[in-house]
Amino acid sequence: VQLDLGANLVYPLGSEVAALVHATKTVSAKAAFGTEAEKVAAAAAKSEAAHNIITNSSRCAFNNVVNSLRHSFKGITNLQLAPSGVVSIIHPLVGNEDAIGLDLL
Repeated sequence: VQLDLGANLVYPLGSEVAALVHATKTVSAKAAFGTEAEKVAAAAAKSEAAHNIITNSSRCAFNNVVNSLRHSFKGITNLQLAPSGVVSIIHPLVGNEDAIGLDLL
């Protein structure tokens, strides 16, 4: 089952967005005046900042889905978020810890 929350996704990503903006400005500055090592480090920081936004958005969306489905359907024993088929989040976590990292494909 695939669920897309689209515009319903609400999550305070202010600090993550600020980090991405800062990293983007740093990449621009280093492109003009930085050493090669500084350019590589700045690009890595920007990539990590973008990844953090995606990860936190996915977790928030997952939590919204869990809360919605939990109240709408009886009999659900657990819900998993498995990007690329690998379980990264499961609810409830207690009793399902071993599923984290499980490759479903």
